[in-house]
Amino acid sequence: MKLFSKKQKTPSSHLTINAPSTEELKRQANAAYNTDNSKPSKKKSAHSKMENDIEYQKLGKEIQKHLQSGELGLYRNDLFASAEMLKRENKLMAALDSYMYVFYLDLIGISSLKSFRMGLKPHPSVAPGVVKRIDSIRKKLNLSDEELKEKYFECPRESIVPNSLFSYEETFKLLIICLNEDPESVYRFIRGKK
Repeated sequence: MKLFSKKQKTPSSHLTINAPSTEELKRQANAAYNTDNSKPSKKKSAHSKMENDIEYQKLGKEIQKHLQSGELGLYRNDLFASAEMLKRENKLMAALDSYMYVFYLDLIGISSLKSFRMGLKPHPSVAPGVVKRIDSIRKKLNLSDEELKEKYFECPRESIVPNSLFSYEETFKLLIICLNEDPESVYRFIRGKK
């Protein structure tokens, strides 16, 4: 479901924000908790599993709340927290997906839909810690750039955020540059786009 669409009323275009359905919000919130085929950690006790389940429930509610209210910065932070939990549980593919989504949201640079509607300029960024986590998981899973690309494009992310300075394809190219080449060149490129 696209939350944003442009309608041509006059020579200038207007932004329409469509409210997401409850099912769409639940799907987005639950996407962070997809399990993968990674082996679970043998150190887990039943107590820590129960604690994690409670944390996931709380985080899921926060994700829904922040997504529904258009607070993309807080939504981004929720996804990062989710990725950290998944990584601790050794659910590396799900953690990787969440980290890549955080990377994408950072490049969008919009902290809230309210500020976007007010016409404030986006502030894209790249968090080195997120890039390092993506790289670490990619190496643990022995993923090639092509396999990483397949994973990146599995979940369409453009539908919940407004148009940005970068296309979805460009954000992936920037990720690959950060991982394989010189992250500093990406920072310079982003500063030039602002």
